[in-house]
Amino acid sequence: MSTILDIAKSELNRLDPDTLSYFDWRKRREIYKLLNVDSKTTSNPRHKFLAIQSAEFVLPLFQPIHTDASLVFELFACAKALLENRVDDFAKLDKTEDDGYNASEWFGYNFEKEERDFQSAYAGFAAYKALVEVRHMIDPWKHVDNLSKGKGVMRFGSPNYSGLTSGHDFTDEEWNHLAALGDTAAAASFAYSTSRTSDQCQPKSLYEFWKWWTEVALPKALNY
Repeated sequence: MSTILDIAKSELNRLDPDTLSYFDWRKRREIYKLLNVDSKTTSNPRHKFLAIQSAEFVLPLFQPIHTDASLVFELFACAKALLENRVDDFAKLDKTEDDGYNASEWFGYNFEKEERDFQSAYAGFAAYKALVEVRHMIDPWKHVDNLSKGKGVMRFGSPNYSGLTSGHDFTDEEWNHLAALGDTAAAASFAYSTSRTSDQCQPKSLYEFWKWWTEVALPKALNY
C-alpha cells in the first residue's frame, strides 16, 4: 500500500502547477498492476473504486444536450452497480457498454450549433471508461507498442516509428482520443481542467485534479 502511494506522490511532486504537465501514464500503469496483483478475471475492487471516484468527481460537469444524453448517466450507474454487485441483466449491460463505445466520440457535441462542450465530452468519456475499468481486467495501454502519431494522425500497426511519435511517448492528450485505450483518470483530469469552449487544459486545474487523485481518491481506494 505504501509503495502505491509513494509512486503517486513522487509523480505528483514532479508536476508543476504553473506549467502544463501530465501525470505520467506509466506511473498509473504501475499502480494498477500493483492493485491487481492478485486479480485474474476482473479488476480488484480497489481499482474499480478508484475509477468510480474519478468519474463521479467530474460527472456534475456533464451537461445533457440531446435526448440520448441519459446514456452517460446510465454508463456511470452501471459501473457503480457492478462495483456493488447489483447487476442482474448482463445483456442490458453489454448493450450499454457497446452504446457507450459507439457514442463516446459525440459526447458533449451539439449537432444543431455544430459545437462541442469539451468538459461535457470528457466527463461523458470518463463515465464510459469507468464502466470498462470496473468490468474488465485489462491493461489500458496494452497496444502501446503498435501505436504512433504523425502530422496529427494516429496510426495502429507495425511498430515502425521512423519519423513518427511512438505510443510510448504519448501523453494523456493522445490517450483521450482513443476510446479503446487509456484510463478513467485521464478523461476525468481533462474534464476538470478544460472549459466549455476550450480543449486546452489549464495547468493549475490539471494539477489540482492529480493532487485530489493522489491525496484523496487513491487513499480511499486503498482502504476500500
